[in-house]
Amino acid sequence: MFGTVRHREDTSATVDRLVQGFNDCHARLRQLEISEEQLDSKTALARTVNVDAAVNWHDDGGRRIGGEITEKAMQEHVRFDTLQRSYDEPPSLTDAASPPPSQDALHDGDYSLQVLRHLGPDATYTLDGAMERQRAMIDAAHHALDGLGGANRALLADLTESRAQAVSLAAALDDLHAVHRAAEASAEQQLERLYAAQSELSAFHRVAAVERDELARRQEEIEILHGELRRLRADGAAIHGENACMQNTIAAQCRAEVVLRGEVAARTAEKETVEAELAGAQDEIRSLKACLQDKDAFIDALRRDVEALVAEKETVEVEKTSSQRENMSLKACLEGKDTFIDTLRRELAALTADKETVEGEIASSQDENMSLKACLQGKDAFIDALRRQVDNEKRARQSAHSLLVAISGLPAQGQHWEDLSASLKLSRQSPCASSAGGWQWLPAWDDGAQLADTHHSTTAALCFACVCLHHWMDDHGRARDCLQALVNSLHSAAELPVGLCHTVLFAVLDAAGRRPLRFDIALLLCQAAQLIAAKCRSERRSEAAAKVRACASRDCADGALLDALLDGDDLASRRVPFCTPTLAQEGQIVYVQSIDSLLFVSREKSRLRWISVRCIDWTKSSVDAVHLRSGDVSQKVKFGQVGVELFKALLHL
Repeated sequence: MFGTVRHREDTSATVDRLVQGFNDCHARLRQLEISEEQLDSKTALARTVNVDAAVNWHDDGGRRIGGEITEKAMQEHVRFDTLQRSYDEPPSLTDAASPPPSQDALHDGDYSLQVLRHLGPDATYTLDGAMERQRAMIDAAHHALDGLGGANRALLADLTESRAQAVSLAAALDDLHAVHRAAEASAEQQLERLYAAQSELSAFHRVAAVERDELARRQEEIEILHGELRRLRADGAAIHGENACMQNTIAAQCRAEVVLRGEVAARTAEKETVEAELAGAQDEIRSLKACLQDKDAFIDALRRDVEALVAEKETVEVEKTSSQRENMSLKACLEGKDTFIDTLRRELAALTADKETVEGEIASSQDENMSLKACLQGKDAFIDALRRQVDNEKRARQSAHSLLVAISGLPAQGQHWEDLSASLKLSRQSPCASSAGGWQWLPAWDDGAQLADTHHSTTAALCFACVCLHHWMDDHGRARDCLQALVNSLHSAAELPVGLCHTVLFAVLDAAGRRPLRFDIALLLCQAAQLIAAKCRSERRSEAAAKVRACASRDCADGALLDALLDGDDLASRRVPFCTPTLAQEGQIVYVQSIDSLLFVSREKSRLRWISVRCIDWTKSSVDAVHLRSGDVSQKVKFGQVGVELFKALLHL
């Protein structure tokens, strides 16, 4: 039952099942052995019982009914039983394959025949049936043993195959362990990088937290200023309300003054009426006096009338006096009103001055608020600059990583790889700086010059220049310094390994593919490619140098000057415009119109100095010399006899 199925994947469960099958087979074998022993014991017991019965039967003097059994009858009985068994059952394999009986077996058979002679037919049949059943059970046991042997052999084959597969699985498991250990090492490296990035991020977070605290403090100050501004506005509104009340009071007083003036005008009109009446009375008195001269009788009446008129006159005079006193009091009241109005005007002027002061303070607070806003904008600009710096560093790391990936010719081990790794690590930790390498730089000739840096080997300087060039192509001045350092390092290198040549050519080709290219960048790229082709001669590097020159001169404005400098021809013979030799230095000065600069070219065409037109002091320059100044440093470059055209062209600029 076990071992007949072929297992393709042997696992611990399969092995356990095979072991369980072996245990079951051994148990079956033990059961078969026990059953065989039991059959042997039963057969021996049956023989003993039959022999005892035969002996007892013989001792009883032939008390069995069958009588004496003859040998012929026994043989016929055995023959009949054998024939019956042959008809009833097929012959056993063990009977056919059994060896011929030995002498002891024959003797035992004779003894059995002798014993059976004394037995009756029934006992013989019973004994024969028991023996046949024993033979059948023995045959079945042999068949079962053969099957168990085959199953055991199949199980052994399966176990052998399982052991072989277990060995292969162990080897695969070892490989998986090795891969797992490599993955763990890579994960640890990634974790270390992640920790470093997290530390940098936490530093930036701390800086941002400080900036946020400063911003919160500024916002609190702004809120305080806004509260003060609101308070000042409320005070101004209250002052405006008081001014409105004062104006209303002044308007009411003006209206009262108008009413008083109307009353005074009415009293004046009444006075004029009374005076007119007095004038009429005097006329009547004069007429009466004239009449009294004629009529004496009427004098008494007239006298009484005159006395009455005199009394009225006195009353009118009293009223006139009282009206004059009232007029005087009204004039005094008007003078008091005028004084009060003047006081109100002075208070209004003071309030206006206070209002102007408050408005000035508000304007100053607005100016301060504008300054605070400008400060906040400066802080925001600083934060944006920090973010741009972080983004630039990230782009620099990514570009450095892409540079490492793209370097195919550099060997995986050795001094070149160590120098390149050290240069990359240095470029991450500090800003890149160009290497002088024997280059005589004059700071007065260009304001954008970078200070020189030194490296422990030419290989490290070249690798460092390549990395910096990869980072600095967006900055023209730093890219030019880096390319000049690269040209100087290539010029001073005694030999260049193939891997390093591939590295430098990759950086130069990558830089030559950028657009647009200025004349100075194009010239230095072509010089670097020419030096590589000259140091390590091969067709591929010559083709790469030609490709760099084609890319650089594709859209170069001063193509004739570029070809003359790269071919090493005499600039004067090539009729390059604005070219003149120098007297103190061995070389020539050329005006490059596309970049608005003067270029000093040494005799070997490898020492270049760029002179910006902004550095020329025209007050001290002449036809045969140019005076250069940058800060406190100055230098004078003398020309030869051909300098008029150059000087006129520069003056025209």
